[in-house]
Amino acid sequence: SYVSGDESPFLIMHGGQDFTVLKNQSELLNVALQEQGVSSTLVLIDDQGHGFRGERADIMKLVEGFFDERLKGTESVWLKENPNPWVTQCAPGVVGMRHVLFQSERLGKYYGYSVYLPPSYEQYLEQRFPVVYWLHGRNGSPNVIKRLLAKFDAAMKTGDCPEMIIVAPNGLQMSMYCDSRDGQFPVETVIVQDLIRHVDATYRTVADRDNRAVDGFSMGGFGAAHLGFKYPELFGAVSIMGGVLHKSEFLRDERADIFESIFGNDLDYCRANSPWTLVEQNVAQIKTQVIRQYVGEKDNRLLEKNKAYHTFMEQLGISHAFGIAAGAGHNAVKVHKNMSDDPFAFYRAAFGGKGK
Repeated sequence: SYVSGDESPFLIMHGGQDFTVLKNQSELLNVALQEQGVSSTLVLIDDQGHGFRGERADIMKLVEGFFDERLKGTESVWLKENPNPWVTQCAPGVVGMRHVLFQSERLGKYYGYSVYLPPSYEQYLEQRFPVVYWLHGRNGSPNVIKRLLAKFDAAMKTGDCPEMIIVAPNGLQMSMYCDSRDGQFPVETVIVQDLIRHVDATYRTVADRDNRAVDGFSMGGFGAAHLGFKYPELFGAVSIMGGVLHKSEFLRDERADIFESIFGNDLDYCRANSPWTLVEQNVAQIKTQVIRQYVGEKDNRLLEKNKAYHTFMEQLGISHAFGIAAGAGHNAVKVHKNMSDDPFAFYRAAFGGKGK
């Protein structure tokens, strides 16, 4: 009632299992602040009740990080001293966006992701929605989805884009969305086995292949191809945007840090997880997917590799939309803006109407 638009930044945190004060109190406050242009960050801790009992290090590091950033303009020492890489600092959201921590069975600790709920989600409580898993690039975090969400939100409100839930997983700094060879960073397994199950249990999704898509930019483009083509039974649609579609030999010779830390200097393991291998290995199921591939015209490092991958899919007889964004370099927002096609046509082809 009293939000005026000139409030200081807010960090709002609430337990998902709080039945003393229901989480919608925090959700309503967050939306009221965001609608008036106030910087507001909502974090829901899935397994916590009223009082945040038990292990709280990851919760408190977000609080201290918020104060350090807002009051000191510096990165929090707490973040550095409590380096659970699966929980990163959370950014202020747009309307419909929040951050969630949940206990990953595979990790045995909190895993953080960002999620956007579409305009009708709180209005029509019987409606269920398709889901897009949007994968960030190298050195990114789930927060970067914020740069595109305003466009998605506006397109859903006009009907240009089907209403859908958008989930941004934590892909760490350079995982390529694969499990590390040594098992220390099981990014792929956490997403495929833990996160998807958690999302379908937590939100009103249409929990089937035809209503689940994977999309991503840069490293996330590699990840979309890797996950989408390795698990075609899970994803009915795959979008590869500015994908770092390196072959395994290039990773070995030119990206030694990734080749060692993720693939354990094992060329066979790298090849087994390569989109170049997976697209050929699972071609029959992949032919039933809706697929989009786009790259920036001025993306000098990746343009030719994306053209080659496009040609490879054509040779395999895989139908897909391919495009080059005029004037765009390696920038997700510019590629999205400069696409010659309607950027939301992919989602209409994948999901059709506005949910079920």
